[in-house]
Amino acid sequence: MLRFSVLFISFASAVFAVSGCVPHTRFNQSYLASEELKPTKSGYVSFNTGETLDISGILSKEKDPKNIVLFKIHGKILLSGDGFKNVWLLSPSCGKDEAGYEIVKISPSPASFKNPSMEKSGDCVILKWEEQSGAQSIYLNYKGQTNVEKCR
Repeated sequence: MLRFSVLFISFASAVFAVSGCVPHTRFNQSYLASEELKPTKSGYVSFNTGETLDISGILSKEKDPKNIVLFKIHGKILLSGDGFKNVWLLSPSCGKDEAGYEIVKISPSPASFKNPSMEKSGDCVILKWEEQSGAQSIYLNYKGQTNVEKCR
C-alpha cells in the first residue's frame, strides 16, 4: 500500500509539473464605466494609469474622431468613436505588449456612430448611439457577440 501511495504521489507531482498548474486568484479585468479618450495625431490614446494604446491601424480605417469611447470587459477592449462605421474588439496577445483587433459584426450596421457611449450590464456592455430615427443600443459581450442571452 505504501508503494502505491508513493507511486501515486510521484505521478501526481509529475502531472502538475508538466501541466504548469499554478494557483489562481480572482483578477477583475473589467471597467465599471467607459473611458472617453482623445487620440493623438500619431494615433495613440493614453489611460490615467500610464498605459498607452496604439489605435493608428483602426483610425486608418475610420473617420478621424475627436473622441473615442472604450470599455474593457474580461481583459478585452471594445472601442468605437464619433463618426466610426464600426465597433472594434481588441484582444491582448499573451505575454506581449500587443493586441489584435477586429471588427465586431453588428446587424443591421449603422451608417456611422453618433455620440457613442458604453455602459456595463451584467457580463456585457451596452453600446448606445444616436441615429436620425432616434436612440439605438445593442448588447455586446467580451467575444464581440451581440446575443443578449450571452450577457447573463
